[in-house]
Amino acid sequence: MSDVFKYDDQSSYESNFSRWLQMNAKERRDNGDEPHTEIVAKRIFSEQYGRKSIKETISGLLKDR
Repeated sequence: MSDVFKYDDQSSYESNFSRWLQMNAKERRDNGDEPHTEIVAKRIFSEQYGRKSIKETISGLLKDR
């Protein structure tokens, strides 16, 4: 069984996306599938973890006060 992605709240949304994209591409290649294009991958990641981006943005806005 391959590694399971776990969102790291200590890292940025972009950093988590990059790590997820690498893991997802490897898993797809290992299963004989083509990796997703970056556009499709961003959509999938956003559907799963988009709330983290919003939370990160709100947190940043509150720190600037």
